[in-house]
Amino acid sequence: HLRYIPTPAEVHRMLQLPDKTSLNGIQDRVMLEVLYATGVRAIELLTTQLHCVWPSERKAAVQGKGGKERLVVMNDTAAHWLQLYIKGIHPILIRRRRIARLPTQGDRYLFPSVQNAGALTYSVLRRRVKKYAEEAGIPMLTPHGLRHAFATHLYQGGADLRSIQLLLGHENLSTTTIYTQ
Repeated sequence: HLRYIPTPAEVHRMLQLPDKTSLNGIQDRVMLEVLYATGVRAIELLTTQLHCVWPSERKAAVQGKGGKERLVVMNDTAAHWLQLYIKGIHPILIRRRRIARLPTQGDRYLFPSVQNAGALTYSVLRRRVKKYAEEAGIPMLTPHGLRHAFATHLYQGGADLRSIQLLLGHENLSTTTIYTQ
């Protein structure tokens, strides 16, 4: 089953689309940047806790499949947006959660929901990725499609499969090859 992998230029164009003057726009930009810069799974992004990200060091700890934790690295752009988000937007979202009287355990997530008890849901993330992909002229892109783009672009840039395997958190190298075909 072949899927469309956007070019680096198409992804870059999509990353520029969120409104940098609104809370949701900045949050969207950060989510898109981190998804593409790290290759994390959508669920890994959504369940990342605030204390597990270090933008100044350009890394984050994510909980992968089977409860395995791994460190992911990101580029300067993603780290920059993440730092702005953590300092300016996240506190506002937490205040909104408290005004809505949502349980405080949801406050620990990097991307907390202001309507529900925990983190943003996958459906919200998927809807936002789809919106920006359509605006950028990228057909049927999902959060997982950004993971494929991350791996493919690394491979096309000369990264070896073993390195990509480690970055994606795959146990088997054969799984990684699917991402780069």
